[in-house]
Amino acid sequence: LRIQGALDRERWSLIQGVIDELPARFEHVVANRAAYEPLLQELLSGAAESIGEDELVASFSASDHEMLTARWAEFAEQAAPGKSIDIHPEPLGSGGGVHVASKDQRVAVNATFEGRLERFQDELVRVIAERLFAHAGVQTG
Repeated sequence: LRIQGALDRERWSLIQGVIDELPARFEHVVANRAAYEPLLQELLSGAAESIGEDELVASFSASDHEMLTARWAEFAEQAAPGKSIDIHPEPLGSGGGVHVASKDQRVAVNATFEGRLERFQDELVRVIAERLFAHAGVQTG
């Protein structure tokens, strides 16, 4: 039992190590603007669609806010045709992604990297464990 406990702690430590590396990996995604901008547009589109209202406000990280402000109308129209999406004047303290809310702030979707990481943490842990320990026959569920 002690050995099993030590193995479980070591497995958890390895999984946590992968999760701890994610913010640095997110930075690499954001740095690759050619790949990141379509992802950002997809996140905006999905969030706008899931809210189901036509008048929305989108918030971005400081670098994304700066990048998008000059061409916001075109970017928003491509992401969510028929919706009126304003860009929030203040940037988020986020590493990337988007936070979208209804104008009255009653409904919101946090599609920032941090929000998605929190929302999908259980599934992420399961996938990491499967990938790390598939060869060892470790049960992950």
